[in-house]
Amino acid sequence: MSIIVREIKPEDVKDAVEIIKTTDMGDGSWIAPWVEKPKEGEHIFVGVKDKKVISITYIIMKKPPYGYISTVATHSDYRRLGAGTKTITKALAKAKENGFIIIGLHTGRGNIAGQGLYRKLGFVPAHPYQMVYLINPINLPIIDEIKAKHPYMEARLEESLVNIDGEDYNCLRWYDVISKEQIAFFFNAIHEGRRDDAILIFNLVKMDISYPSAKQDLVIQSYGLSAFTCQETEASIGIIIENRGNADFEYKLAVELPQALIAKEQLDIISGKVEPKGKVTHNINVDISSDAEANTIQAVYFKINDMMPFSAVTRIRGMVEFNVTPSILTLSPGESHPILIGLAGNYSKSDKLEYEFSYPADFSLDSIKWSMSDFGKDNDLKLQQTVSVPKDAKSGDYELKGKVSYKNHEFNSIVKLRVTDVRKILLLSKDEQTQPFIDAILSDPANGLTWLTQREVSNLNWLNWSNPMDHKPLENYNLLILDELHQTRPLSMDQMMEISRYVEKGGNFLMFGGWESCQGHNAWFGGLYKGTPVEEIAPVKFLQEFDNYETRIFADDEKRIIEPFKMKCVEPDHPITQGIDWENVPLINGYNKCDSVKEHSKVLIVNEQTNDPILVIGEFGRGKTAIFLSCYGRGWAYELIKWNGFNQLWNNLIQWLTGK
Repeated sequence: MSIIVREIKPEDVKDAVEIIKTTDMGDGSWIAPWVEKPKEGEHIFVGVKDKKVISITYIIMKKPPYGYISTVATHSDYRRLGAGTKTITKALAKAKENGFIIIGLHTGRGNIAGQGLYRKLGFVPAHPYQMVYLINPINLPIIDEIKAKHPYMEARLEESLVNIDGEDYNCLRWYDVISKEQIAFFFNAIHEGRRDDAILIFNLVKMDISYPSAKQDLVIQSYGLSAFTCQETEASIGIIIENRGNADFEYKLAVELPQALIAKEQLDIISGKVEPKGKVTHNINVDISSDAEANTIQAVYFKINDMMPFSAVTRIRGMVEFNVTPSILTLSPGESHPILIGLAGNYSKSDKLEYEFSYPADFSLDSIKWSMSDFGKDNDLKLQQTVSVPKDAKSGDYELKGKVSYKNHEFNSIVKLRVTDVRKILLLSKDEQTQPFIDAILSDPANGLTWLTQREVSNLNWLNWSNPMDHKPLENYNLLILDELHQTRPLSMDQMMEISRYVEKGGNFLMFGGWESCQGHNAWFGGLYKGTPVEEIAPVKFLQEFDNYETRIFADDEKRIIEPFKMKCVEPDHPITQGIDWENVPLINGYNKCDSVKEHSKVLIVNEQTNDPILVIGEFGRGKTAIFLSCYGRGWAYELIKWNGFNQLWNNLIQWLTGK
């Protein structure tokens, strides 16, 4: 029986979930809610054979010209039947029918078969560095026309990014080696929140058309909006059309503004022409609305004839960027602690700023208030402030609230405070899918957590023994957890030495794996901890080379591709592992392979397939140490957060590390 392609139905959910699971793309739990309540501008197409769903393609089409295929999967038992080709083809046809021009998708560098399929369907590589990103120009008449005339035309991606007016862009050329005719796109693609209220923008800023046989020799470029703009400011945007040919270029121009931008003059469709060797500029003055939502991306589109729309993209900033760090803090009754107040002005004109920091009513402490009469764009302040907990404060969770008032706008930042004198933990981690782990730690009332991200570690100089804040950062903590941080070799040698001294004197240390841990993923994403004091503390020796072993969906090195694996507990009676449901532990898609386990260290959990260590414990000086050589619930191990042993494993581990 042939394969039938159609949109997904409720009775398809079970099969669709099975496909996602068998292709190592998660547990598919998002499918049922989506089918129950489909999202506008999104479609899921399935390939059906013998009444069984064997392939799935999920496409997001919020607003032309750009759509995005976020999921392509075919059941492992039904590959090479063309099901994936048919569901993708159906999705592309739907996009073309709805007026979309470019469709993008990502795939792993190791997915050679997938890349081959996508290329056959018209996709071409579109970014020189990142995980393979491809686009398909499904509805571009000028490219279709020139390809019809020049059957040997091919798409060529520049090997490096191209700088235009201070910003870097991809450059993709459709080039014919015989006629030398070509069309070059200069662009970047923006993806945010792919499943929930997705923002998808194909930001085309420049097109270079050298097509003499059709009497087109043009350069068209948008200009104006900077990468960041502020509420209640003015901007000039526009488009430049340069005609290098020998004939007039006639055009119609339409400009589409988002709600956050207000034109100072009426925007009508403009008809015009550019004489040979001439240039025309259309400039538009706009105001950024005072009500524009901060931290949103806004795009202006310039539509010329039937070409791909050009755009100018910006992210709206608030008039003031305000934060109080750390955002999660633990103190004992009677204890004080420094915090850092960050204040940056984005508004071009100076005005009065008022600051207030308030304690919970239970603390009976006065709010801290001050003001500045002349705060504006040139201000970028880092201010130290000490917060205190009364000696009679009860153990529990509280909020410390920071508020800034500026030009009738209010900006807030909250510090979540736990008061306890039992167990204090310092977490150093990037701000990326960290919340489930934080929630797991705080699910035990005896655990108190202070959380610092990369920025806070740097700004507070938190781990330097010569800390200018005159605060001894580590001695008050029972446990230091070192997770991935957003930077290659994220800690200085002084910081790593301070951690080493802390553990040697009796502090406890837990490290997690990931792309940016141990040696790491590659030269751009790696902890590069080999040969450092961090390796000296850890209960394993790191590999000399990059040590990430991961499934095909994550990998960019064929030599380090693995199959998904389960953790196997080899010490089920140990206090850390006992009482945990190891039978139903989810699959993990990657880990950091270590060189060896140090003498006197103990392996508790291994990769079920290879027996490589996953959880190892040990000692360094008077302190206890442990390393979990995968992620705790992001990336490779995102399924772990749904496991009934998630909280228990981490809290058992914390209790063992901090126990006497």
